[in-house]
Amino acid sequence: GKLSYSNPTGSYDIREMEISVAPSGRTVFERALGLDGEDLLKNASFLSDRFLIAAEADNDLVNLYSTNGEHLGLSTGDSLEIAITKAGEPMQTLSQRIGTDIETYGELSELIEESLVIESGAGVEIQSNGALYVVGDPGEENSLDSITISESGNSVLSDALSFNTIQEAKDAITTSSVVTYDSLGNTHTVILTFKKSEIDNYWTWEASLDTEASLLRGATGSISFNSDGSLASFSSDDGAPLTFEPNTGAETVTVDFNAGTLGELDGISQFSAASTIVAASQDGYGKGDLASITIDEMGVITGHYTNSISKTLAQIFLATFNNATGLSKEGDNLYSAAANSGDAVIGTAGAPISASIISGGLEQSNVDLATEFTDLITTQRGFQASTRVITTSDEMLIETVNLKR
Repeated sequence: GKLSYSNPTGSYDIREMEISVAPSGRTVFERALGLDGEDLLKNASFLSDRFLIAAEADNDLVNLYSTNGEHLGLSTGDSLEIAITKAGEPMQTLSQRIGTDIETYGELSELIEESLVIESGAGVEIQSNGALYVVGDPGEENSLDSITISESGNSVLSDALSFNTIQEAKDAITTSSVVTYDSLGNTHTVILTFKKSEIDNYWTWEASLDTEASLLRGATGSISFNSDGSLASFSSDDGAPLTFEPNTGAETVTVDFNAGTLGELDGISQFSAASTIVAASQDGYGKGDLASITIDEMGVITGHYTNSISKTLAQIFLATFNNATGLSKEGDNLYSAAANSGDAVIGTAGAPISASIISGGLEQSNVDLATEFTDLITTQRGFQASTRVITTSDEMLIETVNLKR
């Protein structure tokens, strides 16, 4: 029910009114009042003895009626109590005496706006339908939980001025997280919370941690975008990278955020769609065990760990000689430098030594095959001769046994 204006010549109740939609993110209240009018539509014939019209700013409070024709019961000298709860916290209750502190509907509207300390919202206004329309500042921290206008013992006033919430205050917030590691391999999840501001294309951000680590620097900042949605700026309020003390015995951790290239769309961007911010990559890692090793043709030995990290462990060096045939044999496929071989030239495969390393390859024969085959044949003939001797001895024993029989 809205409040209406009353005229002795007839009855007309303004009830159906279009309610404007307030900007997103603000708390909106509405309450309508009416005024007891005179000489409006004198020739009209209605069922009752009053005609109600929408109240305006210059109308006196003592002449206001409810939409169902009840006088609000306000008189000069009455005391109005205005109580406001904002962002969950009750504000100071105001006491205004009619005729002394406040007289008109417009003054009541101005008083409520001053009490709410509305800076960037539409504020408080009286609309054409008599509604007292309140639009607060954006964001949940500026939410208007309740507005109560009352007078002791006046139930008509309390019922008529019970505000309806048209839209609740909400923040335009999106979050993203990334796992970081300290020098001991402990994990720390950094949570970034982005909050839209009233300024076009401008957001603020704040970093927090899910562990007992202590934030030191670079924990808050801002990000802005160009008109095409590309990144215009990304910075911390103190100009420092995010720095925190892990409190695990590890070194202080510094995190550098790369939001993308300024003027490009290769990082964080802004468009008319649901917000989705994902950390594409990070270069920290936790504890890992050595799982395998590989050796490339340059002799570089790489270790592969269970945390998906690969790390160079060592490199194989080679030695070459001016006269390799002059090396001295040491046995077991080993050789040593000698006067005829010259000094060893030590280096890596490829440069300065023109050679490569084949990892996991089977070494080919490095002996004189002709000599080895000759020795093999000689050994074979000797074995065959030995078997002949054994065969002949066996035959002689058989003949000796036969002679005895």
